[in-house]
Amino acid sequence: MAFDALVVAFGLSRVLVELDLASPLTTYGILSIVILLNGYLLFRFFRDRPQL
Repeated sequence: MAFDALVVAFGLSRVLVELDLASPLTTYGILSIVILLNGYLLFRFFRDRPQL
């Protein structure tokens, strides 16, 4: 799911830039938020796992 979110966010940012609907700074800012959110969720997943 995380990879899907990154692919969709990247594709959306490229389409918005190509159609001149948003500035590159705005669209890649959204992409960076998606990357940070995925990183946080991955960190929380591995932190909360029980030790074997």
